[in-house]
Amino acid sequence: MKSASANVTFDSLVQFWGMRPGRFELTRQTAKVAKLGEGWSVLEVGCGDGMSALFLSQQYACDVIGIDASDKMIALANQRARTEALSHRVQFLVADAMQLPFPDYTFDTVMCEAVFSGLADKERAAKEFHRVLRRGGKVVVTDFVLRREIPQKLQCQMTFLPCAGAKRLEEYVSLFEKTGFQDPYIEDHPEEMKRIGYWIAVNYGSVAKFFAKVAAGMHCLGKDGRDGAIPVEAYQEFFSQTTFGYALIALTKP
Repeated sequence: MKSASANVTFDSLVQFWGMRPGRFELTRQTAKVAKLGEGWSVLEVGCGDGMSALFLSQQYACDVIGIDASDKMIALANQRARTEALSHRVQFLVADAMQLPFPDYTFDTVMCEAVFSGLADKERAAKEFHRVLRRGGKVVVTDFVLRREIPQKLQCQMTFLPCAGAKRLEEYVSLFEKTGFQDPYIEDHPEEMKRIGYWIAVNYGSVAKFFAKVAAGMHCLGKDGRDGAIPVEAYQEFFSQTTFGYALIALTKP
């Protein structure tokens, strides 16, 4: 496994997350729940470096479009597609999950892995997922879920971390049902959090060292509009007061 960098940036966290143990086990389960098959049209929201999208196309013979807000990630994903000779079946483009550049009823499946929790306007994104899905199509989200509430003050400090925007499982389901989805299906995956903890310990030595590197590498805008670092103590307090789980959530467009 690739070693951790001295500092942690947003892009490095995205790439490092993609190398976590068991990643494709969950991707396979997502495909099973979505009942992917040959010729199916899939949208992956928050595709990162494209590895999941390419895996889905290779394993299930489906056509995949991956979108991401990062032009660096999209460039890397397109390079992977060319290297693996899959550009005819997998496309990647920079796009906003809350304003998808696709016509109504375009896709059979919308997938979103560890990204939905980080979206600023989740309801708007859910409406967009519903719009671009064909009737009978599924949205399948795998993501962090809250086991207890995050203190509001800490949540505001951590908005750039995807997990900071996580909601309780019932809140996710209610949000999707509000936008027109039906028949929720849920799987709890607590083993994913154990893998993440082990993965951090192996690559950083300890969770405390990981937070120190995050604090050194990540910055956000302060109230005065200037760039300011978040102290490591804030990260430690945030994660000590918050209990996360990991779940698969699928709903159907009637």
